[in-house]
Amino acid sequence: DAVVVFPTALLFPPGSLELRAEASGTLDLLSTALKLHPETAIWIIGHTDDAPLPAALTKIYPSAWEWTAAQAAALARALQNRYGVEPKRFTVAGRGTTAPLADNDTPEGRQHNRRLEVRVGPSRP
Repeated sequence: DAVVVFPTALLFPPGSLELRAEASGTLDLLSTALKLHPETAIWIIGHTDDAPLPAALTKIYPSAWEWTAAQAAALARALQNRYGVEPKRFTVAGRGTTAPLADNDTPEGRQHNRRLEVRVGPSRP
């Protein structure tokens, strides 16, 4: 398996599911690589830190789990709709706060934990 990790801030403005325009070059490169290997499965997994979600988000997403799943789905939709990656290859998931890479006690650690992982495997899900 191959794994590409994107800091959430690279892809989305805070509290948004609209991809940043600045991410288009990176996503174009990723989609080109994905389309060169159409037999592979693609898992997109969202992660975040343990900071509470803003009140505006908790009206729509009851927890970080749902929020990170929505971020993963937004990235998958963009790769499908804008970049032509075949939809049936995708599985999306949100891990919320359950798999931190760093300590959540510092701003740097929290930033490191806010990420989307794109995992590419040998066969379709």
